[in-house]
Amino acid sequence: RNRSSLKYETKSSYVVTKTKKQISLKQIFTSTGQMVTEFEYFFYDNSVLENITFTASGNITMKSNAFRNSYGLKNVKFTNAEHVIIEDDAFRGCHFMESFDFSKVSYLGESTFTDCKHLNNVVIPDRLIEIPKRTFMNCSYMNTFTFGKNIRKIHDEAFYNCSNLNTIEVPESVHEV
Repeated sequence: RNRSSLKYETKSSYVVTKTKKQISLKQIFTSTGQMVTEFEYFFYDNSVLENITFTASGNITMKSNAFRNSYGLKNVKFTNAEHVIIEDDAFRGCHFMESFDFSKVSYLGESTFTDCKHLNNVVIPDRLIEIPKRTFMNCSYMNTFTFGKNIRKIHDEAFYNCSNLNTIEVPESVHEV
């Protein structure tokens, strides 16, 4: 499978390559014309892409390793999605990621943002009910984290080695840490 380019459409067709620094994705199609809503190894090991905005409506799933080790990725936004599902390791190793729009996220897998060293000012939406194992491990620049009001469980090592996160307010809704 060719991981370096996919065809996608907005008002006209383009080819997304590993050389673009910023893209906005509305509808994405495989070379056979099938619409893509689940992204696995989508930009794995990409060092050029810095900003990505998903403008598609409906549900979007970031499968395991979708953007893993995309070292240059700094910002991710979802403008029209109803639910965003992020599976294990999807953004792991995106060392320079600074911001991520969590507002549409309804599920987080394990180690989703492990080693996203520059991720900061995280605000978890009310729709999430747990923080899985190692989700934010080694996010060493993170100094602000806000839980949604429905968080029930925080798993092992969720914030391991978040050395700048000095204080964290655990909401009353949390029943298991």
